[in-house]
Amino acid sequence: GNKVMKNGFMFGYDWQVWCVIMLHSVGGILVAAVVKYADNILKGFATSAAIVLSAIISSYTMHFSITASFCFGSLQVIIATVLYSAFPHKSGTSSSLLPSFISIKSK
Repeated sequence: GNKVMKNGFMFGYDWQVWCVIMLHSVGGILVAAVVKYADNILKGFATSAAIVLSAIISSYTMHFSITASFCFGSLQVIIATVLYSAFPHKSGTSSSLLPSFISIKSK
């Protein structure tokens, strides 16, 4: 705490710290673009696929051990992605959980 008070907030930042900051900044902008131009469910699938892909790459590069529960979760993500892609939402149909005779009008 005293070194930071004396030398400033960014004391000790090196190129690796700046790389992590830039990665997170670009990631945040990409997430915002996906949410703006796609939808939140698609963002969730993309995030899940990225987690599965990075775990598979980690298993080869950093000797990450893949467990049965991880495989089960990965399989669920893949099935959900396939089902979401196979049955897209049709515009003009109601996606509400309310019965069709109940309508909510927005102002």
